[in-house]
Amino acid sequence: MRGVRSFRNDSPSIVTRVVVAAVMMGLVGCGSARDDGRVAVTGQVLLDGSPLDEAYVTLIPEASGPAVTGPVEDGEFRIPRSEGPAPGPYRVEIDAVRPTGRIIEHPDLLGETAEETANIVPPQFNRHSTLRVEVVADGDNRFEFAVTTR
Repeated sequence: MRGVRSFRNDSPSIVTRVVVAAVMMGLVGCGSARDDGRVAVTGQVLLDGSPLDEAYVTLIPEASGPAVTGPVEDGEFRIPRSEGPAPGPYRVEIDAVRPTGRIIEHPDLLGETAEETANIVPPQFNRHSTLRVEVVADGDNRFEFAVTTR
């Protein structure tokens, strides 16, 4: 076929090495998940006094480490230990993006339109969040956030 390049590898040892390396990395990952210091976190999010739905809570470490995110459904969120944060101080962001009902120019496709969306949670609770929590190694990591649009 014209324009199609094929690659042929007659050495099964390269394929074997890649498979073995992938399996070993998976096993190392499984073992460290139990010992990496992560903890489960749970909580409640109210928006103007009502349980928030179809939203996300993100914990961003104030020191170092990865941020973690969990979905909010019927006002409750749960981030399991396997995906949870390490103990320490975190800044909290809450996001709930909804359609506005407006049609706008598509931001990436010239001549196309798209449905506009907006975060219904004010910036002081997400990108400019003033919310803070302290995640502890041993103890209750349940947090409640009552945010307002007013």
